[in-house]
Amino acid sequence: MRRLLVVVLILYLVWRVLAIVGRSLERRSREISEEGFGVKGPRKGEAGPEAQRERLVPCAHCGTLVPASRALSADGASWCSPRCRDAARGDGDAPAP
Repeated sequence: MRRLLVVVLILYLVWRVLAIVGRSLERRSREISEEGFGVKGPRKGEAGPEAQRERLVPCAHCGTLVPASRALSADGASWCSPRCRDAARGDGDAPAP
């Protein structure tokens, strides 16, 4: 009988500890979702400031849109790669798109 009481007491204590931990995790999860995990960025579905500032330019040879910061530019034309630049200038034997 004594062993049964000890087992029941241990099970009750484990149940209470798990309930306390569960409530703590739920509260923490709620706080994180409300605060956005401390990140001061765009929310889901919104574009960030970097995405709004980056301008896309078409490649003068193949027409692929490339971020302006990554495009190769000269004489008012922009290219997506050295291969397209050489093909447009006639310097290389790169195939047309």
